[in-house]
Amino acid sequence: MAEERTRAVWRYEVPVDDQWHEVQLGGLGSQPQHVASRRSGIVEFWITQYEGAPTSARYFRVFGTGHQLEPGIQYVGTALDGLLVWHLFEKNRLL
Repeated sequence: MAEERTRAVWRYEVPVDDQWHEVQLGGLGSQPQHVASRRSGIVEFWITQYEGAPTSARYFRVFGTGHQLEPGIQYVGTALDGLLVWHLFEKNRLL
């Protein structure tokens, strides 16, 4: 009988600062499940990961509505921050 691996939901933050941010996540198969902004200037995302899975560096950045996007980045989700709308993107993700 195969051993069941335990999964958990984790929360990560990406500041709204026009910079790419490295986040160590448990495997490339783990995809963000939800994006939100509960504090001004911070976009959060939640991801389901297997406990003990090897981690890899992934890179996330927040773009504002109307801001120019870089080529080769993948949309993750949108968050409302008062009257502002932020869009979370990931680069170098293998699909």
